[in-house]
Amino acid sequence: MSLFTDPFLWTALSVGVLGAVLCTLAGRFVLMRGMTFVSIALAEAAAAGAALGMLIHMPPDIAAIVAVLGAIILFRHRGRAGDGAIGILYAGAAAVTLMIISLHPRLEASGVDLLAGNLLYSTVRDGWFMAGAFAVIAPVHILYRKAFLFTAIDPDTARTQGLPARVWEVLLMVTIGLSIAVTIKLAGVLYVFAAMIIPVMAALRMANRVRSVTLVSLVVSVGGVLAGFSASVEWNLPTSPAVILAWCSVYLIARIVSRRSA
Repeated sequence: MSLFTDPFLWTALSVGVLGAVLCTLAGRFVLMRGMTFVSIALAEAAAAGAALGMLIHMPPDIAAIVAVLGAIILFRHRGRAGDGAIGILYAGAAAVTLMIISLHPRLEASGVDLLAGNLLYSTVRDGWFMAGAFAVIAPVHILYRKAFLFTAIDPDTARTQGLPARVWEVLLMVTIGLSIAVTIKLAGVLYVFAAMIIPVMAALRMANRVRSVTLVSLVVSVGGVLAGFSASVEWNLPTSPAVILAWCSVYLIARIVSRRSA
């Protein structure tokens, strides 16, 4: 099976690349704000929403978006939610996902794997949906990157400078949530979480300026998808785990090189 001749593989690869780029763009701010635990909780909420959507015959993409936006509203309502509340959301959402899948095996039989993900089940419709989401979310991160960065790094100073920090913070959380929600059904929780964290962590080992970190993280993100996807097709490996291991390999190499050059 050739990666360059099978149309369904091109569709799956496109979905994987676009989803990874969206999550990596969001991941910069997740790490800056120290919201790693929040990101995995939102990913689980999206997975639970997608599973519930399929159960009640609602488009899972829409159900995942609704679930994530609901979780964000909950966090905002509680102010800066403590780790305990976030942990409850994570555990509860994961339990709901597993319960629905166990009670309705047809979700697994239809190729749905909300935990590990399976990009090879991506359809042309999924590709267009992901492309549309990318066309909406990515420009927001590009156009308003300075406001997002200022708000993420030092929200108090942003307020004193007259920036509507709360508005930018909400918009940032919404774009992060949407990035997670549109990727979760096809790629799975592990893929989404890894795409948000690992490429950025690797880039931080290889660059020290914000713009350089962004560019390097995107290169790592896309390169990891291509390498992992190729390995998956060549050796019949599960796709999402193969991509995640490719990202981990880049991070480990960057870590070793940065230590030797220090």
